[in-house]
Amino acid sequence: PEIALGQDLAGSGIAELAARGMLKADAAPLAVETVLNVTRHDGKQGNVDAKIHFAPADNRLDLDLKASEPAGGIIANLLKLPDTPPVDIIVSGTGPLANWNGIGTFSVDGKIVTQLTGRHQLTDKGNHVEAKGDGDFARFLPENLKPLFAGKTSFDVAGTATSAGGVSVDRAHIDS
Repeated sequence: PEIALGQDLAGSGIAELAARGMLKADAAPLAVETVLNVTRHDGKQGNVDAKIHFAPADNRLDLDLKASEPAGGIIANLLKLPDTPPVDIIVSGTGPLANWNGIGTFSVDGKIVTQLTGRHQLTDKGNHVEAKGDGDFARFLPENLKPLFAGKTSFDVAGTATSAGGVSVDRAHIDS
């Protein structure tokens, strides 16, 4: 389908996009599979390619997302990045949900500003999640939080959503 986004989202003028793909969603058992391509075609470039397969009953999560826009793009405008620089996003992960790993990078003006890794494991205690990352996060935060995350910030957190309904935090480190 053809999609038009107004100036509040596009940043300047109307952004004209074309979307192609497929989506299959089942409620029981829960399963979602999609292949999607969104391309900007109003004289500016930009595209998003996504392949997602989420099937908890089959113990599966495959994720492959790539987004790229030149300066003046929709993503930079939505994030209110000064001078709306070029933006690239890559998120990927594959494997069984019981032992899943993923990685993501966010680049602004050709430089990686954020890198993230994540892991999910189903253990005898519950759902164990780990997340590590580093980057220049201050530009994405409200003014009152920017001083806490000035410069390069690194984090490393791990915890378990227990089968009993609680949360156990194994580690939580933030260095800024």
